[in-house]
Amino acid sequence: MDEANTQAQNSTSGGRVSLRVLLTQDWHRKLTCLFTVLFLLQFVSWFAAEENMWWPETVAMVQVSLWISFAIDIIPGVNMWLRRCVQLWALIIVNGIYSGYEPVMYKLHSRQDFGNWVYDNFWQLHPYIWFSLGAWAVYWATSWWLKSRWRIGITVILSVLVFAVRDSFSTLHLWEETALVIFCGLMLLVISHFAEVKRKNPYGWAYLMEYPATLIATILLLLGITMIPGTAMPTIRPILTDPYTAYKQWKGEEVPAYGKTIAGLTIGSSANSSSGYSRDDSSLGGSFTFDYSPVFSVDTSHRAYMRGETRSYYNGNGWEMSDGDKQAVNGPVVPGNPLAKDQRFNVSKLKTVTVKQTVERLNEDDAYPVLFGAYAVNKVGTINNETSGAERLRWAPRQMELRWNNSRRDNYPTSYTIESEMPVSTGDELRSAGALPNPAQFSEYLQLPRDLPQRVRQMAQQITATGATPYDKAMLLVQYLQTSFPYTNEPPTELGKSGDFVDRFLFEIKEGYCDYFSSAMAVMSRTLGIPSRWVKGYTAGQQDIQDPSFGEFPVDGTDDGTGSGLYTVRNSDAHSWVELYFPGYGWIPFEATSGFALPAFTPASETALPDLAADPVDGTAAGETEATPAANKGNPYLVAAIVAAVVLLTGAAGWWYRKKILVWAKKSRLLGVKRSYNPDQRIVSEYARMLKVYRRRGVPIHEYETARETIERLKRKDVWLSKDLDDLLTLFEKAKYSPRRVTDEESGRAIRIVDKLKKAT
Repeated sequence: MDEANTQAQNSTSGGRVSLRVLLTQDWHRKLTCLFTVLFLLQFVSWFAAEENMWWPETVAMVQVSLWISFAIDIIPGVNMWLRRCVQLWALIIVNGIYSGYEPVMYKLHSRQDFGNWVYDNFWQLHPYIWFSLGAWAVYWATSWWLKSRWRIGITVILSVLVFAVRDSFSTLHLWEETALVIFCGLMLLVISHFAEVKRKNPYGWAYLMEYPATLIATILLLLGITMIPGTAMPTIRPILTDPYTAYKQWKGEEVPAYGKTIAGLTIGSSANSSSGYSRDDSSLGGSFTFDYSPVFSVDTSHRAYMRGETRSYYNGNGWEMSDGDKQAVNGPVVPGNPLAKDQRFNVSKLKTVTVKQTVERLNEDDAYPVLFGAYAVNKVGTINNETSGAERLRWAPRQMELRWNNSRRDNYPTSYTIESEMPVSTGDELRSAGALPNPAQFSEYLQLPRDLPQRVRQMAQQITATGATPYDKAMLLVQYLQTSFPYTNEPPTELGKSGDFVDRFLFEIKEGYCDYFSSAMAVMSRTLGIPSRWVKGYTAGQQDIQDPSFGEFPVDGTDDGTGSGLYTVRNSDAHSWVELYFPGYGWIPFEATSGFALPAFTPASETALPDLAADPVDGTAAGETEATPAANKGNPYLVAAIVAAVVLLTGAAGWWYRKKILVWAKKSRLLGVKRSYNPDQRIVSEYARMLKVYRRRGVPIHEYETARETIERLKRKDVWLSKDLDDLLTLFEKAKYSPRRVTDEESGRAIRIVDKLKKAT
């Protein structure tokens, strides 16, 4: 009788009661689905942070697929299998809309016609449909699995272990994901417990439902007591060493450090990390050792930095993709066709020069999320020597990036050709660019943390007080950073106490490597209202040319003004710099790191561009590593006379020397002297090149010393290079004095040692 009265009341109480019934019906299953989605999204967040795994479009499609599956799953009064069918069709429709699906019609006269019709229609959804269906299958399986408390417990424990291991042995930060996994697990346990209470004790459950607010408040209070203290506690260094680290140290082995920072303190900053292209830039800092292993070779028409990716969001410790970059739709790449431009910005005044490059991968184990090339890439020619194979390549016009889907390492191209348009606008032109027409349009590139220390803004204002234009202010920042802070790969991070990375560098650490200089340049530019974005990639690399006119010694670089030729890019060439925006000219690269300069190029048709070889924005002269001292203004005529005399004397000496060498070369040909080295001669030549490197750095080299005495003296100066110097001495003595011939492998080892000494000294 009571049930009949209740039903009658429900039927006559109006739509509000009916809606309440619909929302509360099967509540435990709906809440289980909700927290299952939140649980799975933490794994998606992890995969998104792995730059070598998923495109941003893939991440977005998986997230949408999970939420669509959840939304359809909580529709009341629908059969389970019907829900599955609706989910499947919804995912196919969403993928079709995203992929720009266009129906392909066939007259189905045979089985082959039917197969072609299925292939041509379904293939348009590739590859995102597979990720959507995979996410849907995982959601379905996980929802079924997480129905009992022991399953929930095992799943959460294993998930936390996986996140903890990946966080510990990578540059990724997965602390937030781990905390949310634990939270979802606790909520699933609570839901499972109350579902069991309702099933076994319906009367007790009915009593609890009379006071739902009290029940919910109690649950939230217990979860808050459990979660909030753990997440709110200040982060400190670990007191105890974890078992893996203790075991490795007991065996006398080093444990890799990944340069993560906590509240301004670098964890594991013992210089165990090696140089190379970064995978995670959200927390910069720490130390590294130089890795001279080759990455790729570049046959280029103009010497240029090899640009990879950009980051626009500064979080106080490093750089991340902005929301705009994450949400932007990227397009396919058609080899031979020009790539799409970023229509948000006007670049009508920009002057460029065409750069053609062929890139060959030298290390099969290396794979990257992008293809590298001179800025800015305009066309893709071939991939693996074919005009096809660009299905995995996507073009991101906002960041001007060629993104490669690296789901498998063996997919990364072994070679590719590209064509770029490199900016060559002069300083005078950029000074005339003027202010931003609409600063709100550039908010993404002017973003700064709310807690950025005020002294960073004040320093930027003081440095640029004499700058009349944004370009002048940018150049003053470049000059200040390059001349005020020394370069080092082992900055004293223990001096840093500030919570902001740039503030620590400018006021506490006061030395560092490219990430420190480029971040400071980008942040200080933003405080002045100049849009900036952080760029990472590689420098131009090294070109080693054998020139017979210079005898037996190799010559670095070319005398060609374009710097064309074949370059080898190594992990030690990994680098970061900045790009600033100027109205009418677009994004222009700037180099703020001490000892580095962007490659220069002067178009043949514009020989009178006085700023081009002097301004870092246009590329300071190739090979120039220090700021040129100011000229003596007391007597400009005397200075001009001295400069003219030096130029004339240098030219005359060069002409005489070259003529003498050519005469010697002609005699050598007549006498049958071979120009090529044997391994012994190569090692002797490399030893002489090493002495030249030290002599150029001001280290005296005495002719009366033996090779062993010289090496012993250099070892006292550079203790950390003792092993390399000893190895080179052993090879030199064997090549010079031993009756046994050295091998090609030993000759190659000598070359690598001298290359390392050249960069490390």
